[in-house]
Amino acid sequence: LGYMLLFGNGTYDNRQLSSTVKAASYPMLLTWQSEASNDENTSFTSDDPFAVLADDSGTDFASFDLDISVGRFPVKSVSEARTAVDKLIKYVTTPNNGSWKNNVLDVADDENQAIHMKQSEETTAISKVNGGNDYIYNKVYIDAFNAVSQGSGRTYPDARAKMFHSLSEGVVWWNYTGHASPNGWTGEGLLTSPDVSNNLFYKRLPILYAATCEFTRFDALNLSGGEKMFLNGQGGAIALICPPRLVYITQNGDLHKRVAKYTFARDAEGMPHRLGDILRWGKNDYRKATSAGHEDNNMRYFLFGDPAMRPAFAPLKIKVESINGQQLSEDNKPEFKARQTLTFAGKVTDSKGNKVDFNGPVIATLYDCEQSVLSHGYGDGGEEYAYLDRPNKLAVKVDTVKNGDFSFKVTVPSEILATFDNYSPSLINLYAYDNSQTSSVKFNGGSREAMGSNSQFYIYGYD
Repeated sequence: LGYMLLFGNGTYDNRQLSSTVKAASYPMLLTWQSEASNDENTSFTSDDPFAVLADDSGTDFASFDLDISVGRFPVKSVSEARTAVDKLIKYVTTPNNGSWKNNVLDVADDENQAIHMKQSEETTAISKVNGGNDYIYNKVYIDAFNAVSQGSGRTYPDARAKMFHSLSEGVVWWNYTGHASPNGWTGEGLLTSPDVSNNLFYKRLPILYAATCEFTRFDALNLSGGEKMFLNGQGGAIALICPPRLVYITQNGDLHKRVAKYTFARDAEGMPHRLGDILRWGKNDYRKATSAGHEDNNMRYFLFGDPAMRPAFAPLKIKVESINGQQLSEDNKPEFKARQTLTFAGKVTDSKGNKVDFNGPVIATLYDCEQSVLSHGYGDGGEEYAYLDRPNKLAVKVDTVKNGDFSFKVTVPSEILATFDNYSPSLINLYAYDNSQTSSVKFNGGSREAMGSNSQFYIYGYD
């Protein structure tokens, strides 16, 4: 036994003593509830007890490793169950090819001495050194956007616009760090209940990791925003990792960093790890690293989705070997100029670096150098925070991989950011797919996919 999928919703009132729960017209699975149940801070529910199977493990579940990976479909009817299953089948059997699979969306709240932005940056850094370095991290840190004052407080319309634009283009993984309620995110309404119901319709489904409170409060009678997102048959998210109850900021960051260690890592065959394993391993690492072995904040995180599902990450690698015939390496980073035409050449490989027979389209996106962004420090407990971002997309090129090799030209536009005080590498990000071959290295719908990036070059000055 490696995976367990709980198929059904639940309630905080297992005995159905409440008249409102008793009157609910749908079947409920029994839920595990904490013994401390009369305080919002200490009361919580968890699916982790189902995963603690070791002999003599007892009932202090936070002190023991999870032995299997558990997920839940919080469905209340045959119709909702059908929606969830059909959505999963489509995700794992339809190729849905595109460079969107190279995109990660990182969203962070303001205030609290910039801790949400700091945690997001720390999580991204860990992701990059554990298999995630080839992804593009689109950052929506709301404190870095201009605030608009209204009678009820401030809002961030530009941050909302960027977040929804990123989702419409497609992101394979979506992180949120900050405050929330069962209905939405942030005190400024970055994501609202009407948004979840009306604005999250798209074909490219993300996996959402929300280091926040209550957004998936499935054991209450009112439908939470996270449940709406999961049950959205035309969009939303394919899976969510999120707590239904209150959690703590510092411990949220600690768990998220440990989950990030496994998020983009691969198995021996180069395949993405299964979603339930990613969360289970992160939770087990968190427990081992916690000074008090009974720490329960990690128990409050649920997986709403199939624990055996693999994220739609490309299993093959794209290696850029040269630009204009100049070999690229950490010791040899050539410099090029705006308005110059660059010829990128390289190959598609397996996880061990061996060239593979691969034929199909390659989508290359050329990015400018990173730039430093300083947030505003809005609100109570706000604090300015500086971070690096790479928002300037210079060019997109679609070409072809033939027998595992590629070579294509890109002309650099004039609009580059590099100046005398910002001399840092540019980046080329690539995605390719091949439907023509039969291989053991394949994913959705039998399509072979590859991804990669390279930042071992500079674009500086003008030709």
